Amino acid sequence: MAAASAAMNPAVLAGLTLKWNQDRANLDDTENRQRINYTNTLRDMKTNYDDTTLKSREGFSDRGMLQSGPAAGQAVKLQTSYNEQMGDAAQAQNLNLATIARNRLYTDQEYNTNKTLAALGLV
Repeated sequence: MAAASAAMNPAVLAGLTLKWNQDRANLDDTENRQRINYTNTLRDMKTNYDDTTLKSREGFSDRGMLQSGPAAGQAVKLQTSYNEQMGDAAQAQNLNLATIARNRLYTDQEYNTNKTLAALGLV
C-alpha cells in the first residue's frame, strides 16, 4: 500500500485526511457532549430523588408515621422508580455511545476506501 500511496496526488490525500480528521473531531465532540449530558442527567436524577425522599420522610415524620407501612411502601416505590430511571438513562447512554462508535468505524472505512480509490486514480 505504501507504493500506491507514493503515486497518489498529495492534494487529494491532504483533502481526504482533512475531511477524515474533521469527521473524527466532530465524533469526539459529540461523544464528549453525550458524556457530559449523561453525567448531568445522573446528578439531576440523584438530586430529585434525594429531595423527594426527604420530603416524603418529613411528611411521614410530621404525622408520627416514619416507621409505618405506608412510609416503607413509599420509600420502596421511590427507590424502584429511581432504579428504573437510572437503567433507562444507562441504556440510552450505551445506545448513543454505540452509535458514535459505529459512525467512527464508518468514517475510518470511508477514509480508507477513498484513499485506495485515490491511489488507483479513480477519485
